[in-house]
Amino acid sequence: FNGSVQYEFIYHNLDTLFLKDLTNFNRKLMQHLVWYNTKRPHLSLDLKSPLQYVLDNDQNSRMWWTSTLRPHLINCLVNLDRFMNMPKY
Repeated sequence: FNGSVQYEFIYHNLDTLFLKDLTNFNRKLMQHLVWYNTKRPHLSLDLKSPLQYVLDNDQNSRMWWTSTLRPHLINCLVNLDRFMNMPKY
């Protein structure tokens, strides 16, 4: 995961990483992480996103933690995706 984030995001955004105000970098990183977990195809998951893999495999997935509430997790990811794609004023 760390290598993927480094190669796919950080190396392409080094210009904003070393600024005093990291707000723009952090916003872009959050958008990337939402995309990474909800839309990016992963070879190890049969070209599905982690979210789609979990939804397709129900609770039999190794990606589930025993204390995670599925509807709550899905709702958080959907709301985060909506929030990150809101227009900036």
